[in-house]
Amino acid sequence: KRLEKSPGKADMEKADTIADLGRLEMRQGHYTEAEKLFEESLRIYETHKVIQEIAAVRNDQGSIYLSLG
Repeated sequence: KRLEKSPGKADMEKADTIADLGRLEMRQGHYTEAEKLFEESLRIYETHKVIQEIAAVRNDQGSIYLSLG
């Protein structure tokens, strides 16, 4: 029996992984790299209109800007 992935599932998994990597970079104080990863994940989330994830990543970006002052 062949398991089929729903359209966009691979993209969502990729975006989730990229966002998680961004959060890891942010916790380590690597804000420039974190911002790049967040932007990459946002491109995917915005393509698929995943509002909750877009909001979460935007919140993470806000945390970076708050840390930078």
